[in-house]
Amino acid sequence: MYSGGRCYKCLPEYYWKQVYGEVKGTGTNDRTGKVECQIVYVCPPVFINSGFTVVEQGYPPLAPFEIFETFDEACEFAKQHFDV
Repeated sequence: MYSGGRCYKCLPEYYWKQVYGEVKGTGTNDRTGKVECQIVYVCPPVFINSGFTVVEQGYPPLAPFEIFETFDEACEFAKQHFDV
């Protein structure tokens, strides 16, 4: 079964949640009100290290990406690389 490009027969829902990470915050453009990015928490077994990363809204972390130890470090990265 496919939905949104995902194969649920091969990979169950819990796997996709691990791939996308757990959303811990969003970066919203002050002028447009549009969510530009998400700060997600990722961890093994899908990722080698645990930590926070910044992704475009609705996308999983795609290599190469940085993993930050703290939420605040991820927020600073989001401010520098997205219009938030």
